Amino acid sequence: MRRADGHYYWLEANGRVELAADGTGLSFPGVLINVEERRAIEGERDRAIARVMALNAELEQKVIAQTFERGRTWQITPDLLGVLNHEGYFEATNPAWQVTLGWSEEELASTHFLDFVHPKDKAGTQNVWLKFKQAGEPALGLEHRFRCKNGEWRWLSWVAVPDGRKTYCSARDITREKLNRAELRKRTAERDRLWESTNDLMGSAGLDGFFKTINPAWTQLLGWDSEHLLKTPFLDLVVEDDWADVLDLMKRLGKGEKVSGFTSRLRCKSGETRYFLWTAAPDSAGKIFHFVGRDVTAQHMAEESLRQSQKMEAIGQLTGGLAHDFNNLLAGISGSLELMHLRIEQGRFHELSKYMSSAETATRRAAALTHRLLAFSRRQTLLPKPTDANGLIAGMLEMIQRTVGPGIRLESELQASLWTALVDASQLENTLLNLCINARDAMPGGGVIKTSTRNLWIDAARGMALNLPEGEYLSLAVSDDGVGMPPQIVARAVEPFFTTKPIGEGTGLGLSMAYGFAKQSGGQMRIVSVVGEGTTVTLYLPRHAGAPQADTAPGTAAGLEPVAQRQSKTVLVVDDEPTIRLLVTDVLEELGLNVIEASDSAAGLALLQSDATIDLLISDVGLPGGMNGRQMADAGLSARQGMPVLLITGYAENSLLTDGQLAPGITVLTKPFGLDALASRVRELLAD
Repeated sequence: MRRADGHYYWLEANGRVELAADGTGLSFPGVLINVEERRAIEGERDRAIARVMALNAELEQKVIAQTFERGRTWQITPDLLGVLNHEGYFEATNPAWQVTLGWSEEELASTHFLDFVHPKDKAGTQNVWLKFKQAGEPALGLEHRFRCKNGEWRWLSWVAVPDGRKTYCSARDITREKLNRAELRKRTAERDRLWESTNDLMGSAGLDGFFKTINPAWTQLLGWDSEHLLKTPFLDLVVEDDWADVLDLMKRLGKGEKVSGFTSRLRCKSGETRYFLWTAAPDSAGKIFHFVGRDVTAQHMAEESLRQSQKMEAIGQLTGGLAHDFNNLLAGISGSLELMHLRIEQGRFHELSKYMSSAETATRRAAALTHRLLAFSRRQTLLPKPTDANGLIAGMLEMIQRTVGPGIRLESELQASLWTALVDASQLENTLLNLCINARDAMPGGGVIKTSTRNLWIDAARGMALNLPEGEYLSLAVSDDGVGMPPQIVARAVEPFFTTKPIGEGTGLGLSMAYGFAKQSGGQMRIVSVVGEGTTVTLYLPRHAGAPQADTAPGTAAGLEPVAQRQSKTVLVVDDEPTIRLLVTDVLEELGLNVIEASDSAAGLALLQSDATIDLLISDVGLPGGMNGRQMADAGLSARQGMPVLLITGYAENSLLTDGQLAPGITVLTKPFGLDALASRVRELLAD
C-alpha cells in the first residue's frame, strides 16, 4: 500500500467479507497490521537461505559451516538459522539461537531438536518431521512452541529445505504476533458480541441512501427484517418531518464531518414512532459512514411529561391569578350595576354617575388585564408601522417622569441615527412605561432610571445565545440602580402573575407583557440583574429598512352623537355574540344607519353575495360557520369591490394580517372598545 511519502509498504489484513443476499461482496470489516519489518526480515532470511543453498552446491559441509560463521548475515540476522542432520541434531546454528532462546551452539548440537518442543506440540511436529524426511520436499509454515533456557516458551515459525541428508532451516520468533493475533481474535469476538447483543442501532450506510450493514438491534427494536432494510432507502424509515434534518446531516458527513448528538425519529413496522440519538462518522474514502443510534424514546417521553407538568403548573398559576383579578373587577362591575338598579327604583338618579364611573373604571382595568395577557401569549392584535424609537422615547419622557414621581431621576442615552423598527408604536409606549414603573418600584428610596438605545449587529454566536437569527437589530434598555434580583427570580420574572411585590401592589404581568410584545414583534427580551446593584431590561427589535412613518392626525369626526335624520346607508354586522350585536346595532341606529345582522360566517357570506345593499361590513374575526371574519370579508369583497370593512377582534389570528400590514379597505378595532370609538370609526369609513 502506498503511504503519503510515496513509498509502498506491506500490510496484513485480517477480517471477513460481508456478502449481500445475492453473494456480492459489500464490505470487509477487520484489522490491518503493519508487517513491513517482518517482510523485510523474511526477505533477508530467504536471500540468506538461497545463498546458503548456493554455497552448499559448491562446497563441502566444513566450508559451508565456515562460510556461515564468517557470513555477516549469519551473524546479525534475528532469524534462527541452522543445519539439521538426518537424525534431528543441529550441526550448525547461528548466534540468534542464543540471543532469542538462550541456548548455546553446543547445547543445541547435543540435544535432539524434538526435545525442545512443547509437549502439546511434539506429536504434530514429529509427524511433519517424518513426512519431511520421507518426501524430501521443503516444509513451510510449521509453527510450534520452543523451550527457552530460562524455562519460557516461545512460538517459532519454520522453513526447512532438504538437501541429501542435511536440512537447512530458518525459524522466526512469532511470539509477539501470536499474542497480537490472540488479542485480535479476542477483540473481534468482543466486537461481534457487542454487535449481536447491543440494543443500540449499529451499522454502515452509503451516501447513496442505502444501508450497507446493520446489526440485529434494528429488527429487535423496529421490527423490520434485515433483508428489507438493506433493500430500502433508509430515508423511508425516517418520519417525514425529520427528512430535512437528515438530509442536512448527510451533507455534513459527505464533507468529512463527524456528527454526534443528532436526534431523529424512525418508524417501526408496527407504525410506532421511536426517537434515536445518533453518532455518525464517514470513512476515509468519504462514501460510507458508520453510525450508532441509541433509543431515547423513554427519555424523550419523560422530558415531555416534565414539560407538560411545568405547563400545567404555569397554567394553574395563570388561571389562579386571572381568576383573582377578574373576581375583583367583576365584583366592582356587578356591585355598581346592582346599586344603579336600586337607586333607579328609589328615584335617586343623581347618585347614578358615581356607580357608572366605578363600573367603567373596572371595565377599563379588565380590558388592560386582558391586553397584557394577550401580549404575554403573543396573541394581541398589533398594527406595526415603521417607528422612530428615539422620537417615541423622547416624546414620553415628560409623562414617564410624572408617573415615576419626583424621587426618581430620569436619564436617557439615545444613539444618534437610530435604525427604524417595525412595531406597534402604542404597544411600544405601553412596554416602555411598564418597564419604567417596574424600575421605580425596585427603588423605594429613590434612584436613577436610564433609558438607552443602540444599533447592533448580532452575529451567529450571540444570536444563538439570544435565540435570534443573525442580523441587524436596535436595542432599547431600561436600567435602574435598585434592589436587583437573584438568578432564581430572574428566571421566573416573565411568568404571568409572578411578582415579588406585596399583595395588591402588582399583577405580575408587566414584564410578561413586555416579553410577549418583543417576541411577537420578531425580537427578544433579556434581563440582567445583580442583587443590590440594580437591573437592566433590554428589548432587541429587528431593523426595518424603511423610513419612520409619521403619526397621522386624529380624525375629527364626531363620536357617539345621535342624528335627527336616518341615512340611506346600510351596515352588515356579523358576530356570534348576541350582546355584541345588540350594542353595535344600537350604536349604528343612533347614527341613523340601517343594520342587517348575521350570527355566523355562512349567513354573512350569503348576505354579501346577495343583491342586498351593503355599504359597510362590520365583522368579528373569530366566527363559526366554516370561515373566519377575514376570509368572509375577502370572499365578500370579490363581489363588492371598494366596500370598507371593519374587523373587531381581541385575538390576532394569522389570517388577520399579511406581513404585518392590513389589506387596503380593511380596518381593525380591538376589543374591548369604547362605543364612541366605534361610532367615530364608522363615520370615518363611511365618509371615505
